[in-house]
Amino acid sequence: MYAEWEKQRAVVLIYPHKFCDFKDDLKAVRKVYDEIISNIETEVWLIKHTQDSIRTSFKENVRIIEIDTNDLWARDSLAISIKPSKASPKAHLKYTYKNFGFNGWGLKFAADLDNQINAKLACLGFLKDMKTESLILEGGSIDCNSKGDLLTNTQCLLSPNRNPALSKDKIESKLLKELNVKRVHWLSHGFLLGDDTDSHIDTLARFIDDETIAYIKCDDPKNVHFKGLELMEQELEALPFKLVALPFCDYVHEGEALPASYVNFLFTEGKLLVPLYGKPSDAKALEVLREALPQYEVIGINCEALIRQHGSLHCISMNVH
Repeated sequence: MYAEWEKQRAVVLIYPHKFCDFKDDLKAVRKVYDEIISNIETEVWLIKHTQDSIRTSFKENVRIIEIDTNDLWARDSLAISIKPSKASPKAHLKYTYKNFGFNGWGLKFAADLDNQINAKLACLGFLKDMKTESLILEGGSIDCNSKGDLLTNTQCLLSPNRNPALSKDKIESKLLKELNVKRVHWLSHGFLLGDDTDSHIDTLARFIDDETIAYIKCDDPKNVHFKGLELMEQELEALPFKLVALPFCDYVHEGEALPASYVNFLFTEGKLLVPLYGKPSDAKALEVLREALPQYEVIGINCEALIRQHGSLHCISMNVH
């Protein structure tokens, strides 16, 4: 599996349509998408619902692909790019992309269209050399550096509604083999209220380079998240990586706490696109990431319209290598 900051072939987005969860707020959500697209220099594969319209004034790097989808969360339904072994790039690995099972985050939501996206992209010639796997695995539940270290957590991958017949050891064995990684680092703590994915790692802790993990830290002992995130921090401190703490974002909309996270960023060709939420903590998050990654152009994008459906910038995108 590639680190997200490695050379990308494309970024995939599913454009907001009138049949998705954002149907009542399409104008605001499409505005967020347009800003994201304008900041991506590599090719963009923009998936469009066949029964909805889309503007045609995008940059030349945008390729519009007509495929029907249930929703917009490309990170979890799209195929994962697999990195060949340097020592033997062809002997160990025959497939460039892996199409893992997607069952609507543990049978919570409809996925009858989303779990067909990869097969249709392959038929259209976008994903060549793709293999379908039986393991239920969402892209947001794993994160990787370029040295073969995979970060994940038990809350999601050991969920009984995903792979009930597989033990932790068997799941780890499959991750090592199917993703072509060397080590799996498991976390067992940390959550954000409003996250209906069973605590995807891409809202809690992410690699920002081969030696460093950025993670969410809550400083308020009275906050319901404090203890879980503190225990997660202790787990991270036991791993052989440097740590960069990003602020917890206390985001409530219409009385509902939502999983607004600054680690839900996207690496893309010399840039780091960071979700913002209109809170004072936005400025601190940008400051920390700019100091940690001076070689990147760190760009903040207001994602309030996205988080109101419980996801953010990384959740709606998928990098293709």
